[in-house]
Amino acid sequence: SNVGSGRYMSVPLQFDGTFTASRAVGAGVTGLVVMGGRVVAVIPEIASAGPGTQPYRSMLTPSSLTPGRKEPVLFIARGSPSAPVITHVGPPSG
Repeated sequence: SNVGSGRYMSVPLQFDGTFTASRAVGAGVTGLVVMGGRVVAVIPEIASAGPGTQPYRSMLTPSSLTPGRKEPVLFIARGSPSAPVITHVGPPSG
């Protein structure tokens, strides 16, 4: 994804897509979208998803974006805020 620096830079960006789970995802799991080394969005729909393809929707706030080329990567977080377990899932496919 290429983030611009022009007139619409301050507009929040909504995005949606699908993710595919090979098995049931546990409760309390959150999807984290990382770009440029920063978490820029969360995907709560991942929690308790069953196996198969599921839709999601999230939003990037303008403050989370900086100009330049960024590649989004998905991670999942489980556990507690004081002891999270973060797992790399990978970039979007397609």
